[in-house]
Amino acid sequence: MITKEVEIQVKDFTYKVMLVDEDYKYLRNKDEQFENMGLTDVIKQVIYIRNDLKPNRMFQVILHEVTHAYLDAYGFAGSRFTEEGVCTFIEAYGQDIYSLAQYIIRRFTVNEGKQD
Repeated sequence: MITKEVEIQVKDFTYKVMLVDEDYKYLRNKDEQFENMGLTDVIKQVIYIRNDLKPNRMFQVILHEVTHAYLDAYGFAGSRFTEEGVCTFIEAYGQDIYSLAQYIIRRFTVNEGKQD
């Protein structure tokens, strides 16, 4: 089940970032033995994040998954980076990725702990 959703822009691509239950079908691998904490589908332009993660872990997973979206958008998906390549990528996009992850986590946790 999708519990929250937000749209983000990564270069020329609009992604939906969805907060989902831990048993959401797209978080399972093909043999259904392993559940991911998050998953980026660059074809569908969707990022799935488990809704049962604590905020610090959720932020780490969002950073990780948004980085996948950036790698694809800027033509680096599947690339093998050298140490210098990693540093250059972080220099170019690290601040944007971090800011976008902060925006997403704020949207996902804005009403947490409040009663309607």
